[in-house]
Amino acid sequence: MGGGKRNVRPMKRFLVLQMLLSCGALAAAPADPNDPTFVVATVDGVSITRAELNARIERELALRGGKLADIPVERRPALEWQVLDVLITEKIMRGAVAAANVKPDEAKVEELIGRMKQRAGTDAAFMAMIARQGMTEATLRDELRFNTSLEQMLQQKYSAQLSLDPSAALAYYNEHPDFWKREETVKARHILVLVKKDATEAEKAEKKKVIDGARARVQGGEGFAAVAQAVSEDPGSKERGGELPPFTRGKMVPEFEKFAFSLQPGQISPVFETQYGYHFLEVLGSEQPRTIVFDEVKQRIEQVLQGRKRQELGGQMVREIREMAKVEIFIPKPPEPVTPAVPAPGTVPGVPAAPKAR
Repeated sequence: MGGGKRNVRPMKRFLVLQMLLSCGALAAAPADPNDPTFVVATVDGVSITRAELNARIERELALRGGKLADIPVERRPALEWQVLDVLITEKIMRGAVAAANVKPDEAKVEELIGRMKQRAGTDAAFMAMIARQGMTEATLRDELRFNTSLEQMLQQKYSAQLSLDPSAALAYYNEHPDFWKREETVKARHILVLVKKDATEAEKAEKKKVIDGARARVQGGEGFAAVAQAVSEDPGSKERGGELPPFTRGKMVPEFEKFAFSLQPGQISPVFETQYGYHFLEVLGSEQPRTIVFDEVKQRIEQVLQGRKRQELGGQMVREIREMAKVEIFIPKPPEPVTPAVPAPGTVPGVPAAPKAR
């Protein structure tokens, strides 16, 4: 009997310890939502921690060239909620890909990475580029493998709906006739010598000598681009040898437009004055008004329509799979933003349009 009594207290301690462990009392989850180990959400029982969410926020901002320090404190809860939603959806879809046993398109992944490296120019530039986006080559490769797996899952699930009706592109073309109309377009380059609005006649005369000298150099056989880079004071075109993007009527000031649309390709205008100063220009080429024929844009229209189908059906697939997932979120949803009483800049009716290009 005496021996039995001596075992009672240790047994009770063991039972209490088991109860505490099963209830989590000895390994309680952190209560501070800013603790890196705090569970902000679970997806089908799998935890998403504060550390994981914060890392994803930093990455999403890096992709857009920003950082968390740039975001006002009052806007951070909304940002946090939006990124958490993205993270939850990704967790769900990665699970769906694994369950469907869909394999990534490794050849496509290699092709995409190869293109990125080619655009970057060097391996070092490529690594720097993806680092700015908060990624390594390994994380980039993982994301591309996941995306190609999603593409294949979409194709398997909606193969019939993804096929495009052969007449769809022509119907789209006929339904949007104004899309295919092109106005007369000119490509030109110019040299500008700026003149202040309050310049004296003597100052204007000095500027006129500079532009006349530049034109004489071009007429004498010196390269237009070289003279533009040396003399022109138009910061938007100087480094490109004075070359401007193609433009239509109404995009340039009247004095500039007059010569641009009256000269033939290769002809150089006389020196003329605008509100900016003294110019002369050379017409490089022009296109007459026309309507683009269907065959020119058929492939592009099909790509657009196919892309719309994929986007629509992809959204449908994600919604269907997400509805079946069990998601629990443990951070509060921020209040809906209040509509500002004052319209944002640039949205007030009656505000003049931006100034025309030089």
